[in-house]
Amino acid sequence: MRRRRQAKRPSPSTAFSRTLAWLAGVAMIPVCVALTGAVVSTLRASVIANDAWNRPSPQWGLVVGFLLWTALFVTVPRPIRAYVLAHELSHALWALLLGERVAGLRVTSRGGSVQIGRSRFLVLLAPYFFPLYTLIVIAAYGAIALVGDPTPWTVWWLAAVGFTWGFHLTFTISTLAAGQSDIRAAGPLPAYTTIYFMNLAGLALWISAVSPVRLMDIVLRTTHYLYTWAGAVCRLWS
Repeated sequence: MRRRRQAKRPSPSTAFSRTLAWLAGVAMIPVCVALTGAVVSTLRASVIANDAWNRPSPQWGLVVGFLLWTALFVTVPRPIRAYVLAHELSHALWALLLGERVAGLRVTSRGGSVQIGRSRFLVLLAPYFFPLYTLIVIAAYGAIALVGDPTPWTVWWLAAVGFTWGFHLTFTISTLAAGQSDIRAAGPLPAYTTIYFMNLAGLALWISAVSPVRLMDIVLRTTHYLYTWAGAVCRLWS
């Protein structure tokens, strides 16, 4: 959130590192475009091949859950504290994963803060691509699967995934639109391309997990789009 405290030991920002970050952001643009084309074309092919509009399946739980949350987001008071908690916990979890110290977690309805050893790139951006509540739902499904059979309620589990992912997406968009110090610290171009790519890659994982579409199909389509785009650019400049 915007009130998150600065790290105790911020890494030095030099012109060289900023230039590298900017170049990385530029390099990510065609990858994001290619992944977008791959996901859209894969979804279209899957819908046509499986006649999904006429044959309801548990996968529709994802859509229903997402639409339900979207309706709540625009019609009822927003659970700001729940989002702030997920936001700050995401910073903290990724800091721990990268070997940083974490302390002083604070959450209020007006904002939050967490003290971390060093504000690394992925730590800064974690809340914007890491759907914490969605992963909790998936982990709960996995835990129940160890002791029982949760498949009779698959549609409800998928609805919960859609609901929580909608929570993540809508709050991410609204907070980014308001402006965030995390984005300025990471650099706008590399930050936005990374956030877009990670969220779309997560969507590709969900698609492959709940449908006959294989993740490798999306990877191959992405590679095809990327090479097609690169070839078009080369012909343009030749």
